[in-house]
Amino acid sequence: MENECINTVLKEHQVGAKDIGTLSHELLHSWQEIHGTPSSSNYHNKEFRTKALGFGLNIDRSGFTQYCSGDTPFFLFLRKHGLNPPEITAPPTHIIKSRRIKLHLYECPCGVKARIGRSVFNAECLDCDGRFTRKD
Repeated sequence: MENECINTVLKEHQVGAKDIGTLSHELLHSWQEIHGTPSSSNYHNKEFRTKALGFGLNIDRSGFTQYCSGDTPFFLFLRKHGLNPPEITAPPTHIIKSRRIKLHLYECPCGVKARIGRSVFNAECLDCDGRFTRKD
């Protein structure tokens, strides 16, 4: 009965493998919210990505989902319900280096500090009306 219901929904709504992948990704967020330890700073933290790998979803830190090859639970589910697994794309062969921005330390006369990604920073402190000066 369960399989018939799932198959009917998939066919009636023309759901594809990537739709199931997206739904699985979002369900993992729900799982982590209830049973895991969500991170406030990294939405796709190590716990999330490890759990996803267990199902055959390879999710990077930014949330991009790729699919693991082989008889993963995700691919087995798709095949069981008559869906063709999505193509496995090769991982990038080169790594794009991100440019690190140098943050400069500025301080006002009353001690308020700010790190700014500009070499020139013209600002005044609202606490003491003093100008910020570069300290590094």
